[in-house]
Amino acid sequence: MTKQKRLQIGLMIHHLENEYASEILKGAIAAAEELDINLILLPGRGINAVEDDEKYSIYDYQYNVIYNYVSTANLDGLLVSVGTVGSYISRDEMRKFLHSYDPLPLLTMEVEFPGYPCIRFNTDGMKLAVEHLIQRHGCRKIGYVSGPMGNQDAMDRLHCYRTALEANHIPYDCTKVVYGNFSESSEEVVRELLDMHPDLEAICFANDKMCIGGYNVFQERGMRVGKDILVTGFDDSEVATSLKPMLTTVRTNISSMGYQSVREMVRLLQTGHAESKTLDARLIVRESCDLTTEQIQEMAENCAAEEIVNMIFNKYIGDLETVAKTKFIEDVWTLVREEFQTICSRQILDIPWFRQQLAQLFDRTDVIPVHVPLLKKIVTYARYLATQICQHDKENRLAVEQLHEMFLDHLLDYSMQQQYLLRTNLTYSNFLISNINKDMMINSNDEEKKAFSPSSRICIGSTSRAVISTCSTSRWYTISMKSGSCRRISI
Repeated sequence: MTKQKRLQIGLMIHHLENEYASEILKGAIAAAEELDINLILLPGRGINAVEDDEKYSIYDYQYNVIYNYVSTANLDGLLVSVGTVGSYISRDEMRKFLHSYDPLPLLTMEVEFPGYPCIRFNTDGMKLAVEHLIQRHGCRKIGYVSGPMGNQDAMDRLHCYRTALEANHIPYDCTKVVYGNFSESSEEVVRELLDMHPDLEAICFANDKMCIGGYNVFQERGMRVGKDILVTGFDDSEVATSLKPMLTTVRTNISSMGYQSVREMVRLLQTGHAESKTLDARLIVRESCDLTTEQIQEMAENCAAEEIVNMIFNKYIGDLETVAKTKFIEDVWTLVREEFQTICSRQILDIPWFRQQLAQLFDRTDVIPVHVPLLKKIVTYARYLATQICQHDKENRLAVEQLHEMFLDHLLDYSMQQQYLLRTNLTYSNFLISNINKDMMINSNDEEKKAFSPSSRICIGSTSRAVISTCSTSRWYTISMKSGSCRRISI
């Protein structure tokens, strides 16, 4: 029986080293492994790209030679990240570029073109950011830093900004819009925007990365993000949580785009049909335009406990959908939700019940599946919001403080236990290594002594090349190399 040929699918993308491309790649690789296909990366650069630092990018066009090797002779299908590869050319030029690969089956990402299936983000997510600034914070003077003019994805987001303003009876002012290039080097256009409109209350950025340059400008002008000016981004990339204060942004599941694109391409090749999909987006509120005390109170009065808890988790580790695989996090989320449901309904917290639940939670958990400092931030932020809601309710405010002190005490105990275990393991490892070396040097022949001399000592640990084990009854040492070979040495 002849073996079926594995599908060869190409992925054309710009700048593998940036966060956006690496997230797409994660999803695409996961789908390729799941479907048992070959994923061929075509890591070029943007067509006709104009980078900020010409010294480092003058020869970048040479990367794009790889696009010339795409053909039906070596690929079964092609995925094109139009939002990255085509950022610097017009829609018509991009259409001609895509048609140059006919009749190769092709799927676009980020931007839709007639005749091709497409996986794209819901750009209406930008409306969520603008509406949050208007409706939650009362902003009327909102600037916008767009992506490149002519880039379809950038223009879609700009259209959402304009639509959101007009829907809230705020006139659109083109002088409040400047155009960046989706890179962190946005300082010049942000300065231009602030020079024209120094009274801006908020600025929306078309992606997270341009916020880096924006934060630099705000700092040089003495403007406090979240206080003097509110800021939102788009993508919820790693940049959003690395900025200080952390960035309010629109979450788009970037890795899902890579995953869905590969799956739909395989479906297209196997059935002749593929489905265009629009991936959902949601607003993640963080410190760059955090809620005021009055807004927190308003949410509590509307009994929006679940919305508050989602906001807490979104801020640090993502929504429950992304962490529900870990029972511990799910239980913490449920416990915090119970707390907020109680205080939002103006009932008294049952501290003995919460004490029992916390004890059970930590008793049945050997390893917490999230960094303890991160969990501490979640508990601390939850306490801050809870005390804001209970500021006029002395009994519940004291109960909130007591509850969160218990939670933090459990985290401290857990941390101390882990530190003790780590120290014990290190002590044991050092003892074991020194004794193994001594026994090997005493009992090995001359050739083996060379292999295990101090200059070539084998270590046990996360970076070791071997695992050493012993059996007291047989008096053998087993050296299991990570390369797969195994060796037993008698003493």
